[in-house]
Amino acid sequence: MKLSKFLFTTLLAGLALAASAGCQGRDEGGGTAGDTVRQGAENLRQGGEEVKQGVEEAQQRLETAQNEQQEAIEKQQEAREEIQGAREDQQQAQQEAQQARQEAMQQEQQARQELQQAGQQGEQAQQQQQAAQRELDQSQQQAQQQQAQAAQQQQAQAAQQPPAQAAQQPPAQAGQPPAAQAGQQQLPAQAQAGQIQGTVENIDVPGGRLTVRSGEQTVTLHAVPTVLGNYKQGETANLAYESFGGEYWISEQVGAGPSANLADQYSMAGTVTGTISQLDRNAGILVVRGTQYSAHPDLLQNLTPGQFVSLSYANVQGKNWVADIQQQAGEQPGGGALPPTDLQQPQPDMR
Repeated sequence: MKLSKFLFTTLLAGLALAASAGCQGRDEGGGTAGDTVRQGAENLRQGGEEVKQGVEEAQQRLETAQNEQQEAIEKQQEAREEIQGAREDQQQAQQEAQQARQEAMQQEQQARQELQQAGQQGEQAQQQQQAAQRELDQSQQQAQQQQAQAAQQQQAQAAQQPPAQAAQQPPAQAGQPPAAQAGQQQLPAQAQAGQIQGTVENIDVPGGRLTVRSGEQTVTLHAVPTVLGNYKQGETANLAYESFGGEYWISEQVGAGPSANLADQYSMAGTVTGTISQLDRNAGILVVRGTQYSAHPDLLQNLTPGQFVSLSYANVQGKNWVADIQQQAGEQPGGGALPPTDLQQPQPDMR
């Protein structure tokens, strides 16, 4: 539409120019009609060329505009595609971020649950440990109470049995295994040695006893805790022993005295000074200041009830074992000692 208007305007201009030239020729009167027509035709030709040139330029501008418009459309399309791709990338990134957040939340929740479970398991383990410790404490208390009751019963039996009623038993023969004994023990006799081979059935470290089975015979032997540490339950052992008035003690190693190394293997509980109120040398038992102590008979050979002594002792799982004892001059400070007596003990189990 714009191009047609342009051509029409150009044609009118050419015609107007020709008419103007014709009028001018007639006014001047010097030219002929042919010259006027030729001039008008020339003007028309020039106007047509100008119109043609204008049309060509207009077409070029139109093509350029169309090309630019097409390029703009293409760029716009590319921009739209880029925007669409960017939106898709953004959506994908948002989805991935959402998925990552969900996974992180799940992992966090799982970690919290595992931590809570670990805490519950730790509490359960602690409760079980506390329960086990309570049971152990109760067992130890019961064992100590039983030991104390047994000691009290032994003391009561010994107090009721006067020394004069002790049965006289012959010492075991050297080289022969201990035989079953009956009745009460007598005061010290010359120690005699022997050996017995058998299976260790029981070891009572704090009580200072070891039970061995030899064939059909079961024999209980005394020993200090340091000696019992050399044996294990269930093993076959060849035991050298000494008889002290019918009480059988495992012989200590050559060169080692009674209660040797006791202070090295067990913590020393202290030192006590006082009067011996009760004494059983063969069984290795004495009472000082109302407390019972155990010792190897060799430590008690030169002692008698009523003597004032000073002894150091170790506590072996609730049982007091004498490490060293010395006679002292003088009386027990403060009085209150029990009447001096020999402490009589029942014979050990020797079935």
